[in-house]
Amino acid sequence: MAINGKTYWFKKMKKISWSNHAISLLVSLVFIPLAVLGQVGGNYIGNFIVWFNDYVAFWNFPSFFKIITSSFISGVIAGFFSAFIILKIYKKVIVNTATILPAALIIFAILGDLSFVIKNGLDLDTLGHFIRNGLTIYIYYSTLKGLKDIR
Repeated sequence: MAINGKTYWFKKMKKISWSNHAISLLVSLVFIPLAVLGQVGGNYIGNFIVWFNDYVAFWNFPSFFKIITSSFISGVIAGFFSAFIILKIYKKVIVNTATILPAALIIFAILGDLSFVIKNGLDLDTLGHFIRNGLTIYIYYSTLKGLKDIR
């Protein structure tokens, strides 16, 4: 919109719906139990795949690949499951607002893992935690953004 021949940026802005932001933030609280369920379920699925490869397919994985595979599958399932259910709960979710609390939770989890590494050194289980937590928030954000763009 032009006033006296000049275009002002504040005239082009959309009106902010604070209620959508508040609801998106509240809905993101559901991420905590959903991520826990997704990580536990993904861990079982990952361990089943590792067991299947070890005892049925006779492709014995080294222990490094067992932990990495299980953590990778757990993080992917937790992120996708959380984003999918949150979009089913509230279809008008604002992606950046709905990522604030989950990102803070994952940052605190990673800081806890870092303090463990400083005290005890890096082991495979802690490396698995880093992979699982990082993938959970990455897949959550990208799935939420992707599914939101489709709708």
